[in-house]
Amino acid sequence: MRSTKPGTKSKEDDFLAFIISNSPLPGGRCMLSSVPELAWVDRIRGGLPGETVAALSRKMGVSQKNLAAWLHVTPRSLQRYTLSAANLSPEISDRVAQLIRVYCRCDEVFKDEGKVSRWLKTPNYALGNVPPMSLFDTTPGIEMVLDELGRIEHGVFI
Repeated sequence: MRSTKPGTKSKEDDFLAFIISNSPLPGGRCMLSSVPELAWVDRIRGGLPGETVAALSRKMGVSQKNLAAWLHVTPRSLQRYTLSAANLSPEISDRVAQLIRVYCRCDEVFKDEGKVSRWLKTPNYALGNVPPMSLFDTTPGIEMVLDELGRIEHGVFI
């Protein structure tokens, strides 16, 4: 699924940039749900582009140091990926994809980047009175955040 010429981008790279770019999306919404799951699996296995981390950091309004902690890598290692334009390892790509999924789900529920950022940083009673972002370092924590977003979307409050 990748482009064969070095320096060119595939459709998946273009779509990933579209999902997490700083430019407004058509309709203003994250469109992750329209990416076939098998395409995501292939991209993760091949490694997401290193610049994905910087774009996600900007979209979520967090430092790359925070992202490094959630991805279980040192900030310097993460910086190397982004500066060298190398692809992330499949393990790191998988964690980044989970964070993109959370961001896009937040975007679907709140429909406003400012609200997304505030909600992620504000302690949440249903999540043990901790900010949702503090749970991003584990898969069960990410699932808890996604579950809470589903409850918010359906008007089920604790």
